Amino acid sequence: MDHTSFYQCKIKKTTFLNSRLYEVDFTQSDLTEASFEGSDLARSTFSQTQLTKVDFETAINFTIDPEINNMTKARFSKEGLSGLLERHGLDVV
Repeated sequence: MDHTSFYQCKIKKTTFLNSRLYEVDFTQSDLTEASFEGSDLARSTFSQTQLTKVDFETAINFTIDPEINNMTKARFSKEGLSGLLERHGLDVV
């Protein structure tokens, strides 16, 4: 699904299972309760995106700014936390 645009789409409870989602645009989408189990989100865009209760626990290569997205009760693994801090230039080891 590389280079797909979900701009302003309402795709609640969608399951992306082991998907390759390179450079996908999720800007202003509603992904409430979606799951990205085992998915690779390299260079995908999340901006003003509704990410309430989204499961990112086994997703990889995502970069998401918590300040411009609603992420209430979204789930992440400890290994995935670096994708939330990249904007701040922090090295998580």
